[in-house]
Amino acid sequence: MKISTRGGNHRSEIARGIGTISTALALLSLACANAIEPAATEKEAAVAVVNGKGISLSTVDEQIRNELFEREFGANGGGAKLHQARQDAISTLVGEILLEKAAAAAQETPEQWLEAKISAKGPVTDEEVEIFFEENKERMGPGAALESLSTRIRSYLEHNRRETIYRDLLAEATIEVTLPRDRVEIAASGPSTGPENAPVTIVEFSDFQCPYCSKAADVMKEVIARYPNEVRLVYRHLPLDFHANAHGSAKASICADEQDRFWDYHDLLFANQRALEREKLMEYAVQLELDMTRFEACMTSARNDSIVAEDLAAAGAVGASGTPAFFVNGIMLSGAQPFDVFETLIEEELRR
Repeated sequence: MKISTRGGNHRSEIARGIGTISTALALLSLACANAIEPAATEKEAAVAVVNGKGISLSTVDEQIRNELFEREFGANGGGAKLHQARQDAISTLVGEILLEKAAAAAQETPEQWLEAKISAKGPVTDEEVEIFFEENKERMGPGAALESLSTRIRSYLEHNRRETIYRDLLAEATIEVTLPRDRVEIAASGPSTGPENAPVTIVEFSDFQCPYCSKAADVMKEVIARYPNEVRLVYRHLPLDFHANAHGSAKASICADEQDRFWDYHDLLFANQRALEREKLMEYAVQLELDMTRFEACMTSARNDSIVAEDLAAAGAVGASGTPAFFVNGIMLSGAQPFDVFETLIEEELRR
């Protein structure tokens, strides 16, 4: 298979999409046979009339589609979800095109061609079921028995035969994917770690009282350890209203940053999320041996409030309403994502 990509390498995404392709196409004949699609005349017939002006069924359906699309892929991380959904859709369409072409060459329908290929591979044998069971027994949990799992294993292996047919089609195809990523402009202002000229900048909006942000902080440490020269991480504040101590913690971290100890203080706050009252914030400063006169003066400074306000405004401008929210070279990732999600996107950016 030859896949040429611009705007990112999608070889692995298309490979991962094979399951989606085959599942969708396996159900295609059933869906077509059972779905009842309104006739064109029914779609254009008025289903409501307002002062003599009709509203057609197609207009109603379009409104529903728009609302569902916005609900699923709107603000707060919708861009990343939309990109993945588009990748999955491309994979499905690629599979349909390849299947239709192969079937046409054999002068068969896609369903006939696919079933003939599956039949040619023969039924799944007992030996194949046993081999699969032995190779995967440890992953099936304690007490796993071949007798009770053989039917499910056989079904899985039969489905996998279908997968291999699509893999063969993809292997012979030349595919070019140019799906772009949605990006936003976001200032990388705030405490940072990593080289300032790093090819990848991650801007993180976080809240010290948010448990998901604590998990994300551990992932960010892993990212920086894996990409010490390629990634710069910038921290910006998004204290949520329903976290009583989040705003004060943000201000205290700014004060620690004034003494070049932001990341040490950052780690202490996340390690003590249930103890972020003002007196505790002062204790953590003492623990780090900060200049307490400077720290206390900073805590009452209006400058802190303005920095937090600027970060809040910046988050709102790019659709970050929840925490944590990340912008990897302007590409939004919402929530506490696992390391491999960042790794995939970082590697894609490094290839650009």
